[in-house]
Amino acid sequence: MNPTLAAAFRHEMDAARAAWAAGDADAAFARLERAHILGQRHFIPHVLTHIWMLRVGWKRRDRREITGQLMRLAA
Repeated sequence: MNPTLAAAFRHEMDAARAAWAAGDADAAFARLERAHILGQRHFIPHVLTHIWMLRVGWKRRDRREITGQLMRLAA
């Protein structure tokens, strides 16, 4: 991952973690969606965003999101 892309990815992940820590699952998920787009061509960042999306889905008790993330992680 080039340095500019890596910095943007880290920024979105940091913002997602901050939103999560503040109890704002919706804002965390929005940041994770951005991070997912930035990291989708790189295995570890891509998987990391799906793990966090699963975590947010679990907190929201969103069965559709949980199922979707588990399927993506299994693939």
